[in-house]
Amino acid sequence: MQQEKNGEKLTPMQMAFYIVISIFINALGNGLTVALNMGSAMWTAASVNLSYFLQIPFAITMSMLGLFALSWSIVITKSFDLRRAIANICFMIPFSCLIGFFANFFRLLGVENLPLAVKIILDISGIFVLACGVSIYQRVNLFMHPIDEVIKNVRFYICHGKSRRGLIVSFIPPMMLIALLYWITGDIHAVNIGTLVSLLFQGDFVAIGDKYVFPSLKHHFTSPIQNVKS
Repeated sequence: MQQEKNGEKLTPMQMAFYIVISIFINALGNGLTVALNMGSAMWTAASVNLSYFLQIPFAITMSMLGLFALSWSIVITKSFDLRRAIANICFMIPFSCLIGFFANFFRLLGVENLPLAVKIILDISGIFVLACGVSIYQRVNLFMHPIDEVIKNVRFYICHGKSRRGLIVSFIPPMMLIALLYWITGDIHAVNIGTLVSLLFQGDFVAIGDKYVFPSLKHHFTSPIQNVKS
């Protein structure tokens, strides 16, 4: 299987390179925000709160939300690709474990004990890094985490390619889940300044990644929207 890059097909080696790089930096950014505890991306924060509520591991709740996202993508695109769905699910589980690895690594480095200003800067940097990772494998469009795929599908199928609007719309379900769990328990976790930054600017960060991180790598998709906008 090959994808096109500026009119040229990506070789399997090129696709593997982009996918490995994107997974690594996405998990790195996510792990950093989790370790800092200064607020994670919205879906991650929802998974953390669901984990506390159900008293089950984060990897399981992240997978549960991933299955929800997969179902939402089917509704949005009005299509179902079994091979791609299986690939996305197979990717989802080890990716969650990789986030946990990086989170533990950064905790061992003592990032939680850094000055507040430094933690805020690092948290925002982590969100930017993970957004760049999302940008890369959204453009390759071979397989990705179901949550990132639904973000892409909302962007192109519903919001006419506009990354900021698409991200905000795709954040509605996790925001509703966090609000519901807070109403039930009175507790809230993993929601802080980083979550606000993610809500307001992650779409812009993805658009920056589209433009400056491997700029020759273009979007490959089957949606009716052909022009990428920010």
